[in-house]
Formats: sequence, C-alpha cells, structure tokens
Amino acid sequence: MVHELRPWQPPREGSRRAPLLSYGAPLGILIRRAGVYVDRVLWGGAKPADLPNQLPAKIDLTVNLKTWQSMSPARQKSFQAAADKAIRWSAAEHLKREVELAESFKKQGLEIYTPNVGAFREYAQKIYLASDEAKEWPKGMLEKINALK
Repeated sequence: MVHELRPWQPPREGSRRAPLLSYGAPLGILIRRAGVYVDRVLWGGAKPADLPNQLPAKIDLTVNLKTWQSMSPARQKSFQAAADKAIRWSAAEHLKREVELAESFKKQGLEIYTPNVGAFREYAQKIYLASDEAKEWPKGMLEKINALK
C-alpha cells in the first residue's frame, strides 16, 4: 500500500499516522489506572483477583482535522448529532448497568451505601488548595468545579 491511512484506530496518543477516526479511553488515564493496580499488588499486597474491574468514565471520539474540515457544515452537524446521541446512549447504559449491579448486590444480602460527596469534596479540596498545583489554576476554576453536580 503506497498511502497508509487507517480509517479507525484505538485512542490517538502515540499515533504516528493520523487516523480518520479514533475512539477509546485516553491512554494517559489507562496508564494511571494501571499504575494504581500495580501499586496495590506489588506494594499493597493485594491479590489481582480481589481488585475491581473498572470501566473508563471518559471515552474520546476524535476525528482527523483534515477530514473534519473537508466535511460540509451539514455533514459536520449530522456527525456531531450522531456523536451526542451515542454519548447519551452510553451514559444511560452505564447507569442502567450500575442499577442492575446494585440490585444484584442487594439480592445477595449486601448493603449499598451512598457516600457523602460533600464531605469528600471538602476534604479533597482542602488538601489540593494547599498544594503548589492549585496556584496555577485559572481564576474562578474552583467555583466552576463546585457548580458541577
């Protein structure tokens, strides 16, 4: 093949050739999560079978810029609408599976509790705001984060 342009490939990080489309969890998130597992097993003494399997909460859909710019405005709008629909469906499926899992746990006699998100937020922010990283935040960023539900 003289011109190799893959129509699709997994997440874009580290790609030498720009695909037309990439879909998947950002590689950095997967690597950090793997690091947590390695830490728990090698230094924490956990057994791999005891660690939870987690689905990534963030999935990126990336379109090659040249491809995107070659689309008509109507095609871009249609593509964006289809992506938004897929995101809504995926979020609904994740929530549905969480409910099913919780019901399964309850049937097994396990107790499901709701964490105190406010207390966690207060604790985490207190630690983070005292750190050097917080000094680099743009003005108003903390208020935007606290406005999220």
